[in-house]
Amino acid sequence: MTDTRPNDRTSRLNLPGSPAAEPAVYAIERAGSGWNLSRRDVIAALLAAVSANRTAEGQVVATPVCGLAYAHGNSVTAIIVSLDGQSVITASLDATLKFWNLATGGYYKTIVLPGPATALVATADGRLLTASSSENTIRTWSVGGVAGGTLAGHTAPVRAMATTPDGRILASAGQDNTIRLWSLPSGKYLRTLSGHTGTVRSLSISPDGEVLVSGSEDGSIRIWSLPDGHSMFNFAAHTGGVFSVAVGPDGRVISSGGADQTVKLWSMPDGKLLATLTGHVAPVQTVAFKGQILISGSTDGTIRQWSVSSRVSYGTPASTGDSLTFLMITPDGQFLFTSGTDSSGKASLKWWQALDAIAFLLCLIDLAVNVASVSGRQYTVNGTVYTLPCGAPIPAGATCECDCVPGS
Repeated sequence: MTDTRPNDRTSRLNLPGSPAAEPAVYAIERAGSGWNLSRRDVIAALLAAVSANRTAEGQVVATPVCGLAYAHGNSVTAIIVSLDGQSVITASLDATLKFWNLATGGYYKTIVLPGPATALVATADGRLLTASSSENTIRTWSVGGVAGGTLAGHTAPVRAMATTPDGRILASAGQDNTIRLWSLPSGKYLRTLSGHTGTVRSLSISPDGEVLVSGSEDGSIRIWSLPDGHSMFNFAAHTGGVFSVAVGPDGRVISSGGADQTVKLWSMPDGKLLATLTGHVAPVQTVAFKGQILISGSTDGTIRQWSVSSRVSYGTPASTGDSLTFLMITPDGQFLFTSGTDSSGKASLKWWQALDAIAFLLCLIDLAVNVASVSGRQYTVNGTVYTLPCGAPIPAGATCECDCVPGS
C-alpha cells in the first residue's frame, strides 16, 4: 500500500539549522482549516504541505490561492536579499521598503520613503540605495531607516541600479536615457555612458565585475566595459522595448525579456543571438539565472523555466495568479520570490521553492494594506513582531501574540 503521508525530506535542500539533521517536523496531518503540527521547522512544514499536492507523476501543482492578501499597496519594483542573508527587502511604488524574515516569510518592518520607489540595491557597507519616480536623485539609507546622503546627476528619474560584486562601483540608469557610474562607498561620480535613445529599464553586471549590460525601451541592449565605460557592443534585441537583462553565472551568456513576449539568449561579450524562447503570451518583465536554468516572469501571470544549454522550455510553467512585475532567486538558488498586481493595483509577494519544479509555499502579507477579511498571525522572537498569514506555521520557541488578527 502506498504511503500518502506528506514527506518532510526535500532532495538537495538544506533547511535552516544543521544541514545534516532531519527536519524537525512530526505528526503532520490535514485539518479542516489547514495543517496541524506537533513540532515544526517552518520551511520543512511548508514543503511538507507542498509534497501533499504532488501528482502521481511527481509534478507540483503550483496554483497559489491567496485571496485578497497583499504585501504592498502598489507595484513592487525590486526584491533583494539583505547582506546578512536573514531578510528579503522589497521596494514599491507605494513609497515603502518592507522587510521580511527569509526563514519564515514573516513581515517585520517598513521604511517610509519620500516618493515611489523604482529601484533598490544594497551596498557592501550595509547601506540601502533607493531611487524614486518623484525625483532624479539616489538616496542612501541605513537598514534602520535613517536617511543619509544623496547621489545627484541624473536629469530624470532613475529606473535601474546595479553594483559590482566587490561593491566598489554603482551603475544607475533611467528615464534620461543615460547610465551613470559612481564610486562606492564615497558616492563620487565617475562618468556618464550615453547611447540609448529610450528609458534604460534594466542593468546587470558580470560576475567578474568587468562588463555592464543595459536594456532599454529603445529595444536595444548595450554592452560596456568597466570601470572605463567603453562601449563594446550594441544591438537591436526586442521589438517594443527591453524590460529585463541578466548576465549568467559563468559570464558567457546574457538573457533578456521584452515587450515582444519573448525571452532571448545572447553570447557574451559579442552579443550574438543564441536563441529566441517563446511561450509567454504577454510582455516579459523579468528574467533571472539559477545556474544553467533561466527563469522568466511575465504579465501573463506565469513563471517559466528554460534550459540554457539546450535552449528549450524546462519543466512545467507555474501560474502566479498575478500580472507579474518582478522575481528574485535567492543566492543559494533554492527559493524564488515573485510579485505582481491584480485589478485593485495592490501587490502580492509570493514565496516559492525553486528546485527542479517550482512549488508555491506562502503568500506574504502586511496587515496594514489588507482589509479586515484578510487575517494574519503575529508572533514575537527576541522582541521583534512578525506577521504571517493566518494558519501559517511559526518557529519553535516563538511567542504567538495574536492569532488570525484582521487587516486594517
